[in-house]
Amino acid sequence: MTGVIPAEIGNFPELISLQLFFNKISGTLPIELGNLTELTELDVSGNRFSGTIPEELGNLVKMEYLWLGGCGLSGSIPQSFQNLTYLIFLDLKGDYNYIDWLPSKFSGDFPDLTNLPLTNLYINYNYFSFSDFSDEFSQYISNIEYFEYSPQLVDNPEDIIFSPGDDITLTMTDAPIPFAPGIQNSSPNTYQWFKDNQYIPGATSLNYTIDNAQESDAGVYVAQIYNAAVPDFVLQRLEITLSKSLSIDDNILEKMKIYPNPVSSTLIFNIKENGKSYKVSIYDISGKLVKTEKLSALRNPNIDVSNLESGVYMIKVISENFTISRKIIKE
Repeated sequence: MTGVIPAEIGNFPELISLQLFFNKISGTLPIELGNLTELTELDVSGNRFSGTIPEELGNLVKMEYLWLGGCGLSGSIPQSFQNLTYLIFLDLKGDYNYIDWLPSKFSGDFPDLTNLPLTNLYINYNYFSFSDFSDEFSQYISNIEYFEYSPQLVDNPEDIIFSPGDDITLTMTDAPIPFAPGIQNSSPNTYQWFKDNQYIPGATSLNYTIDNAQESDAGVYVAQIYNAAVPDFVLQRLEITLSKSLSIDDNILEKMKIYPNPVSSTLIFNIKENGKSYKVSIYDISGKLVKTEKLSALRNPNIDVSNLESGVYMIKVISENFTISRKIIKE
């Protein structure tokens, strides 16, 4: 289903279960959902919403199962969720990593839900920090049978193109040091960088510098932040892709035509190097990777972009000989 949830949804006061998961519904969650006070189940996960969770969902005092993950919502979790005294299952997972859905990006001080009968709580792949949970974290660990909280995400993905000999500094945003009752001395944050999922010995600072970078330094870098006051709670910096620059002359550019631009449904790649293969990545305006495919030059390949929202995107084509970036407009 597409479109928005109409405000008239609030006109069904006897409704017990509302399940709209895995669609392409957009817009905001209407505050009128708070009128459905007989609801015991609400599932809007796997959609394309925008905006925040309405405070009015705290009116659903009979709610037992609530899915709000991977649907495009952002912002803080309402304090009114403390009113959901029958709630046993709460899914706020951020990124389901499907092109038809949008990740949720929840952040901010998490409400104290320790008095709820929760058996399942999923909050991973959002943007919560140590201090958002430190005062209740130990109780969640002890009392909730299925509690998934790591990793939480930091910053946006980046692409960095370098020339051999460059000095490169990879950066990430630090997290506030947690403080909670019972913690006498707040523990300092610690850090670790990884390249292509491999631990980098000695890379234990907030930022990581590569002096005199060489081709072997190309790869995908991430970093993690830890704090002993909140054990196993990991903050992970989103990927930095480091690529060696390649000269692109007019002859090479002539070998790669990407059209039409603007595009509505199908993006065509006219490749004139038979036998070659290419990796194509599409990024939205915020730098988030939204689609990736491998193409062959044996025929004029294409990519279906009809599921992408209207807007500006960056196309990156990588072969063994060159890298080409193009800006396109999706109608």
